Amino acid sequence: MLPSKASHSKAKPKTLVLIDSSNFHFILKHFGLYESEIRWGDFFHWLAGTRHASELEVRWIKPEKLVQTSTHTAAGAAWLREARAKFRHVDNMYRRFEEQYQEIRIQRTGFVRADPEQQLYLEEKGVDVALGVELAWASRDESYDKIILISGDSDLVYAVHKAQQSGKAVKLIAFCDTHRQPVNMSRALARCANKVFKVYLSTLKSRFLLSPQHEGNTTAKKPLAVA
Repeated sequence: MLPSKASHSKAKPKTLVLIDSSNFHFILKHFGLYESEIRWGDFFHWLAGTRHASELEVRWIKPEKLVQTSTHTAAGAAWLREARAKFRHVDNMYRRFEEQYQEIRIQRTGFVRADPEQQLYLEEKGVDVALGVELAWASRDESYDKIILISGDSDLVYAVHKAQQSGKAVKLIAFCDTHRQPVNMSRALARCANKVFKVYLSTLKSRFLLSPQHEGNTTAKKPLAVA
């Protein structure tokens, strides 16, 4: 008797969410919100139209380190110490997201350059390149059937086109303020996406804010999706 063949059910393709952390941070700050205030599980599943953990993967791409130009004044040194402390605080917050939400993966790459003497951040390098690489990789991976992009960077236009040529739809998330205008969004990037999905400040506040008793507590385990 021939051995029976084991049945292998093909896994359902996932939706991949790619996030430019600096772009997203700027948008939330513009709205008067912080990353720690949002129920990310509910939010990402709402964006993707998914319910189960196996249907969704989120890659949050952020700078790996803070670098600085030279400093030679006490004021500049004090500003740099504070900037480094803030950077560590934000990095620890993202670590807690990874612990709390099983679908979220934080990818650290590149750097933010700061000028302590002018007390400002000059540039970010590496995150846009990593996003482009992730788009190219996902376009060839049959594990994903849809890609959701949270970024406003026009440098990603080419990578979006390549993903589309591979048959993957790219949905771009546009966050809109009280004037219903997208915040920090490249028009070229919006034109090339398969779909632009608008998220309004009122929606974030009414549906996805943590309840007051949970605000600031991102260490407790909470399921991202329906079991």
